[in-house]
Amino acid sequence: MDAKATTRKRALAARDAIPTTDRAARSQALCKRLADQVLRGAAHGSALTVAVYAAMRSEVDLDAFVRALYAANARACFPVMVPDLQQGANKRSVMAFFSVPEGRYAAAHAAVLRHPLRVFDPATLAQLGLAPVKPGAFDAVAVPLVAFDDANRRLGYGGGNYDRFLPRLRKDCQVIGVAFREQQVPRVPCEPHDLPLDAVMVG
Repeated sequence: MDAKATTRKRALAARDAIPTTDRAARSQALCKRLADQVLRGAAHGSALTVAVYAAMRSEVDLDAFVRALYAANARACFPVMVPDLQQGANKRSVMAFFSVPEGRYAAAHAAVLRHPLRVFDPATLAQLGLAPVKPGAFDAVAVPLVAFDDANRRLGYGGGNYDRFLPRLRKDCQVIGVAFREQQVPRVPCEPHDLPLDAVMVG
């Protein structure tokens, strides 16, 4: 097993071991701090466009942060796997972000967001009221992760989706990893294409 796989296995086991009630309480507290930081500039101009995610398994649950975004009239955008049209008959998929209106949040979560690995037809997403958002539109991104270190290096699940997405953001976009303290490791194994995050917010 290589260094990344070993680190990933240990960090996931540590995260999974956090009691459910503890994980929920710490997610709530982290969401409040995240909202305070991300929405700090919202009063100075137009509503923000923010990338979030629907928690998978034992990830930090961002539901309270999403609701804070809606309360601030910000756009909450979620990752969805869609067919890669550029690959033609190869039928590969790519991660794209879609804005989810507040009034469609519950329905979108039940039908799409709670299935982060499933590939959806863009026409189906449009019927649910979800609209595609280009990377350059984002003011902030809350990034899920498996492990992190003091240098804000991130280890993901190994699919490379965020590795391809993050370099396409604007230079002034806030890129914030979110994690529990149990996910911190002495050093994340890195390759040349692995970019550090601006910050990691820990619950």
